[in-house]
Amino acid sequence: MSFLKRISGKFSDYYIMPFEFRKSIAEKNYLRTLYGLLFTLFASIVAFFILYFADRAKIFEIGSHELFLTIYIHAAILSLFIMFLIRKFNIKNICVIEFPLYFCATVGTLDCLLSLLRQTGVFNALIFFLFLEILISIVYTFHPIYFFLLTTLSYLNFYPNIKKQFGGMAAYTTLLLFVTLIFLCLSKWKNTKRLLLRSSNGDLYKEALQSEVQRQMNEINRQHKKIVKMQNHTIVSLSNLVENRDSDTGEHVRRTSKYVKLLAQKAKQDGYYKDILTDDYINYLYRAAPMHDIGKIIISDVILKKPGKLTDEEFFLMQKHCSEGGRIVREVLGNDQDKEYVTIATEIASYHHEKWNGCGYPSKLKEEEIPLSARIMAIADVFDALVSPRCYKEPYPVEKAFSIIQEDAGKHFDPILAKEFLEIKDSVLEVFNHFKD
Repeated sequence: MSFLKRISGKFSDYYIMPFEFRKSIAEKNYLRTLYGLLFTLFASIVAFFILYFADRAKIFEIGSHELFLTIYIHAAILSLFIMFLIRKFNIKNICVIEFPLYFCATVGTLDCLLSLLRQTGVFNALIFFLFLEILISIVYTFHPIYFFLLTTLSYLNFYPNIKKQFGGMAAYTTLLLFVTLIFLCLSKWKNTKRLLLRSSNGDLYKEALQSEVQRQMNEINRQHKKIVKMQNHTIVSLSNLVENRDSDTGEHVRRTSKYVKLLAQKAKQDGYYKDILTDDYINYLYRAAPMHDIGKIIISDVILKKPGKLTDEEFFLMQKHCSEGGRIVREVLGNDQDKEYVTIATEIASYHHEKWNGCGYPSKLKEEEIPLSARIMAIADVFDALVSPRCYKEPYPVEKAFSIIQEDAGKHFDPILAKEFLEIKDSVLEVFNHFKD
């Protein structure tokens, strides 16, 4: 079966005009066909009335001529109606688009030839075959070999009769006419192949250009991912350095980032905050989480490492790490191409110590005034702080930490997010044990 397909494909490529090329030609020739039909319809009607009022005694077979004209007039009107339907219903089928042109061309040519044949004689028979060859060469555009064979056979058939009735000069003149038609057909075929080649080369160029553009886009994306990976590694490393100044843990940054991602995905899965929690938002949130305490870089070690309770003045200074963290994030990431990422990172650094009841810091925001990113970060940060050792406390048991999250829902934490966090308890414990200090 594949062999037959290959043979038919080769035949179509070399001996018949390709379908796609014919389709583009048919679509471009719509108006040309329309105007041609209108002109020939008008000419046929004029000719019909001329015959109708002419002296019938002087025109041989006038009734046949009127019949042929009537047939063409009806064919042209039918073709115009079909063209109207093609345009109205936006029909794309190539056979339907080409039908009005080929139908009228065939009917009109046959009408003319049959009308001439009514006059009898070898000359009219010759004209009939010349019209037939011109029709084949212009309308159907087959390979020149077909036209050459048809022309040769026609000339060999007519040569004896032409020479007998009209003499040698007429025979040679007819030969010249046939040769001219052959050259015209060859020229037309060559021009068609040139257009096909140009069209094919244009398609190949477009494909090559698209391929190169895609390659460059892939390279840009690869470089972008590499830069983002380096940026994330740098951020995590810097955040770990900051966190290690006031704690004995080295995995707080990684754990809180995982908690944040798990909580955001669970809330999205259950249909909460679905207008905000897109896949991109969650990805940005996960990347930004390590920077939540970046502002502690400006806090003195005396305050960060103090084993006891902070004084009011020390606590006031400690609170500054939020506003300073937002400022640092904006300065470091201000030129990042992902503006949403910069916004989320700034919100996390600035507002992760705000409380649902408005008693947090630094801005005393409450409920949904607090950005969603910061509300998610608050739960992850507090939970991990509870279960981790600090210079001023021993770690809480994980069950006690979950209990505190539940008790502070609606006070410290967004009640919906607190409930969602408790529902992913097993996943949170798996992260905690995997990144345990």
